[in-house]
Amino acid sequence: GVDFYRNVPKLPGTDALAEALTADNVIVIEEYNANGIVAAPPNVPRDRVGFNNLTVDIDGVVRRNTLFASAEDSLEQQDFYSFGLQLSLAYLQQLDPDRYTFRYDDRGIYIGDTAFPDINATTGGYSNVDAVAYQVLMRYRAPHRSRAGNLSTGIQIHDQTESAPDIPIESPQAQPSADLVAPEILIGDLLRGQFDPAAIAGKVVLIGSTAESLKDYVGTPYRIGNHQALEMSGVVMHSQATSQILSTVLDGQPLYGYWPQWQEWLLILGCPLAGGSLTWYFARPLPLGVVAIVGSSVIFGIGMASFLVASVWIPITAPMLGFLLTLSL
Repeated sequence: GVDFYRNVPKLPGTDALAEALTADNVIVIEEYNANGIVAAPPNVPRDRVGFNNLTVDIDGVVRRNTLFASAEDSLEQQDFYSFGLQLSLAYLQQLDPDRYTFRYDDRGIYIGDTAFPDINATTGGYSNVDAVAYQVLMRYRAPHRSRAGNLSTGIQIHDQTESAPDIPIESPQAQPSADLVAPEILIGDLLRGQFDPAAIAGKVVLIGSTAESLKDYVGTPYRIGNHQALEMSGVVMHSQATSQILSTVLDGQPLYGYWPQWQEWLLILGCPLAGGSLTWYFARPLPLGVVAIVGSSVIFGIGMASFLVASVWIPITAPMLGFLLTLSL
């Protein structure tokens, strides 16, 4: 997967690059924005093009993995695949083309027997979020603290046959780590031959830049000092998205779930009712203060346990506020 825009020819090497991009195992990107389309190279067919748009929440954090979109105009139906989805499908088709077929309906997308249910505007803690395209909640593989520092250009290597690749690689930048979503190799090491070719063969490889000067960074749910969001480069985010898809299909990794809206409303309305009942029962400030601390801790604990243990995101802010407000009446 090549995470670079090459819609405008750049000398030297334009012809050589155009020829290289015609290889059947190469996926390229396009972008849709307010100004139109940053198109993929014209010599690459549509079935090897994926959009690289990332869905960013209002606080600048990526919590959703946008996989697919379908649009119908006056002439034909158009399907749009994300960069990560195109990479995943290409990899899976090499493994078993009959088993890992792709389809979609109003409820979600399907790769073989694996379903990716589409989220809605009120999924989990969301309220009236834009959920037009097919999206799932992003499950990050690792915080990706690159040991190579500020890379200029490099490649990400994915081996989804094992949960944690353990491959002898000569380049120190390409060693696997719990902090990396995938091993890294710098372009310089690649050109000098300072890597093990077996580390790339048969793997999903993303080529892109993590240079801060490109300003291709977005926030993640990971936190660093002073609760600042840890940022990741675009190519690393697409590595996370690709890893999630392949891990779900091949390893059975569960997607983050959420309650149906009627259950969320039961929780949101039930907590204030419980707070009101406890206020009537105790009716004194000191016991109510203890109840407020214990009750809010229980609500928070249930929400965190649900997310971390059961991989289910339930809203806790509205229930907790309702519980505390009724205690103060």
